[in-house]
Amino acid sequence: MNDRSVNYSRIAVTGIGAVTPLGNSVAESWQNLCAGVSGIDHTAGYDAADFPVQISGEVGGFEPNTVFKGLPRRIYNDARRQDRTHQYALAAALEALAQSGLPLPLPEELQFRCGVVSGNCLGGVTSVESASQRTGRGELSSFLPSEVLRIMPNAATALIAAAFRARGPNFTPSVACATGTIAMGEAMWMLQTDRADVVVACGSDGVVVPTVTAVFAARGGPMSRRNDDPKHASQPADIDRDGFVMGEGGAAMILEREADAKARGAPILGYLVGYGCTNGTGGRTEPDGDGQVQTMKIALEMAGVAPADIAAINPHMTSTVIGDRVEAVALREMFGDKPFVSATKSSTGHMLAAAGSFEAVACVKMLAEQKVPATINTETIDPDCAGINYVLGKTIDAPLEFVLSNSFGFGDHNATLVFQRAD
Repeated sequence: MNDRSVNYSRIAVTGIGAVTPLGNSVAESWQNLCAGVSGIDHTAGYDAADFPVQISGEVGGFEPNTVFKGLPRRIYNDARRQDRTHQYALAAALEALAQSGLPLPLPEELQFRCGVVSGNCLGGVTSVESASQRTGRGELSSFLPSEVLRIMPNAATALIAAAFRARGPNFTPSVACATGTIAMGEAMWMLQTDRADVVVACGSDGVVVPTVTAVFAARGGPMSRRNDDPKHASQPADIDRDGFVMGEGGAAMILEREADAKARGAPILGYLVGYGCTNGTGGRTEPDGDGQVQTMKIALEMAGVAPADIAAINPHMTSTVIGDRVEAVALREMFGDKPFVSATKSSTGHMLAAAGSFEAVACVKMLAEQKVPATINTETIDPDCAGINYVLGKTIDAPLEFVLSNSFGFGDHNATLVFQRAD
């Protein structure tokens, strides 16, 4: 039960960053999202010819040596050698910090008051894949003790903390596909409970690797097989949808209490005003609609708004048959057909931990620019997903005050964020 005695502060978003299949910055990703560009294509990072799934949303043109140039030598060397899951998080965090106006490194008086919450689903999985291949070839002498720093899930959190000199509370959530959203929400709680004055919140995953594809695609797993048409493979709520497309990337926010942000003259891009987090009872992979509804109610209660106040929703919808249907029913129960619904995974694929964090960034951009990106590829709405105001075809202009973002993960983890337009 929520503690209604808590006097919640408005949490200001003062910086955002992103590395996605749509681009290596917020500006590029947002521009392509609004233009209806698909970041999905035939997988290029490895030879997928023998795999049942040969498509993905890969990050392109990411050059660690360039992105991390200017960092102190030790941190630069650590960053450029890191697993890409952790590199994407650091790159997004650096972009967000630059926008926030905070210096790099942080001033001494702020270091112990800056927290980092950077989550991922699978840790340094590219590095694990490489290590496994070398082990299979008997190349045991090739290993270095430092390789554990690429594999461990908390490497991104540690790398960001070192680069920023953020010495306050930090941790690494791993809650399946809800990870990025939960990272944002728990960062919010750090600020609400005065454990920090600034929090860097991230979600990232670099998971387009052979083993991950093999596991998710095994025995009719929930991935799209539209290898002949990758650009149109992700079709949330469409009657012909056949599964999600794996994506990768990272996204980050700098969060501060409103009063602190205003006191230092920081840019306020929007406010994070509500957060809900529950676990359902649907099982390992089947979602529980009642749990989703309760999560949204908790987030709305914290934000102090009614369902009718929500103008737009970025749903979790990944293009799976069951998942999209269950969420559509939950959204219809909560909101009817009033809010605009923009399913951005149609453009990016499912970036796992980065999905929720980028969708949060997209919500902030929606509010700042008063635009709702279209759900691309969806042409014929599944009757089981109907009764919702999907934005199809092209991006629209709309008056937006509050928007909501959902993330639901395997293990029945549910998380919702509510954002408010900046004053």
